[in-house]
Amino acid sequence: MPKLDLRTIPQRKGSTYPAPFDKEPANRIRQRLGDAAGLTQFGVNLLQLPPGAWSSQRHWHSAEDEFVYVLSGEVVLITDRAEEVLRAGDCAAFPRNVPDGHHLVNRSGAVAVCLEVGSRIEDDFAFYPDVDLLFNPEVGRIEVEAGESLLELDGLIEIVTNLEDSSAAVLEACGVSWQRLERDEVQRRFPLRVPAGSFAVLQPEAGIVRADRALAALARGIDVRYGTRVTSLADLREACVVVTAGAWVNDLVKPPLPVRVTRETVCYFVPVDARPMPAFVSVGLRTGGISFYALADPVHGIKAAAHGAGPQVDPSQTGGPDAALVGAITAWIGEHVLLADPRPIDAQACLYTSTADQSFILERHGRVVVGSACSGHGFKFAPAIGARLAALAIEALDSP
Repeated sequence: MPKLDLRTIPQRKGSTYPAPFDKEPANRIRQRLGDAAGLTQFGVNLLQLPPGAWSSQRHWHSAEDEFVYVLSGEVVLITDRAEEVLRAGDCAAFPRNVPDGHHLVNRSGAVAVCLEVGSRIEDDFAFYPDVDLLFNPEVGRIEVEAGESLLELDGLIEIVTNLEDSSAAVLEACGVSWQRLERDEVQRRFPLRVPAGSFAVLQPEAGIVRADRALAALARGIDVRYGTRVTSLADLREACVVVTAGAWVNDLVKPPLPVRVTRETVCYFVPVDARPMPAFVSVGLRTGGISFYALADPVHGIKAAAHGAGPQVDPSQTGGPDAALVGAITAWIGEHVLLADPRPIDAQACLYTSTADQSFILERHGRVVVGSACSGHGFKFAPAIGARLAALAIEALDSP
């Protein structure tokens, strides 16, 4: 391969971040040396940072390794843990799937020049812990087609007093990234308040799907019939029928499933802090035997509830939120989030469908695939549930 002529390689100024996150890297200049050389397994960039410029928003990759070498000048490497000055001859490396957001900032009075090297993996995810950004190649394709964001990965925080009370061991066993954050660090990075003596386990890859937008994007070209009641599966002639009827599953599936239906209370609140809200739970901390959780709500800001605290009901009978649970949820959320109004802006009732041991029922009976109950945890496992039901549906279609 002949020597590269830097004069012939285009200089790209700025970034592709959406506003306002494009401001700090606006003056950075990159030359894609790897592309110019025809490299396909890894990328090599020559990075110029004028005074005050950032290399990027702080980020980390799920599948790509990164390496940086300072050729001249001085930059500050900022990570989750610390700030370090890198000068000419210094280098740093960032292994894949280590949830430690990092970037370079030039706080000096002269231009700094760095060499960046990174692997190229098609299904790599990039996470930006300081801003509400995620690079997901598959979701990105769907979002481009839909013209709006569908996935908001702002993390999941478990507030605990002992690590054994958290999901850390399970996450570790499954190869899922997590971090332990002390109380002060949680309160610095997120709009949350953590009780004294507690700390947090952060799963940065967690978040919410904008269900209405996702359904609209994925349903293009599909016959979706709203408000159409099915009273018997015998009326459906399709080769495979997937039943995800929640509390009404036993109206359709025979023999009946061993489930109980409870009416749960959900409250909505408006936080003072407008930063992205992670989902969070108080694990091991209970009030009157009730466990609480909260997650981001696109309309109001926060949706909070008590898990499995409602009474058993007949799903055919209507009912509203429980006043006592509204009070308990309000007291709990007030301890963890600074609210614009201490009272909920809205309260609603929803139905849980649960088994005795809180397990899921995902199974196939001939052409019928059953996707209920999920014991109040279905929203947390939607991708895994979808994959399992799809596999069962394909199995039903392939069966004689």
